[in-house]
Amino acid sequence: MLQAEQDVEVHEEARELALAEMAAVTLGDRITALDPGSAVTATITDTSTVSGVVESGAPDHLLLADGRERILLPLHAIASITGLPRVMHEDAAAPVGPPVRSPIHSTWRSVLRECFARRIQVRLASPAQTITGRLTWVGNDHLSLRDGRDEVTCPWPAVCAVRIPLVEVH
Repeated sequence: MLQAEQDVEVHEEARELALAEMAAVTLGDRITALDPGSAVTATITDTSTVSGVVESGAPDHLLLADGRERILLPLHAIASITGLPRVMHEDAAAPVGPPVRSPIHSTWRSVLRECFARRIQVRLASPAQTITGRLTWVGNDHLSLRDGRDEVTCPWPAVCAVRIPLVEVH
């Protein structure tokens, strides 16, 4: 009887520790732990659905490819997502999944700086609007593109997806 009570106490303590660790894991942690090549589907804040294969994940974005283009999804624009691994931090007593890895692209800005002067498409959440043009500026919290004769600047919090064609179209 005493052993059974101790087992219950140990089990309850382990459960409480696991729940406390789970509470510390962020969505960015789980996105960073995605394996490159995994298939995911995300609903973004403009209510559209995006599917693709993971290129990389980071605490502030997810980069997918769908065969025609790369799709950069800001973390703030992901309303729901399938296929996320369950992870615990490396210092957890009982890991549930793989440790969080370092992303290939550390920020959304590093992804976009690779595309400087290329033609991209930016999808804004509100109002649901798409802007297509050449990327002309990647700031700390915004990006700009030349849409015909005008340069349009978009604050990063308003962006819900950036589509980058795999082949440059002139």
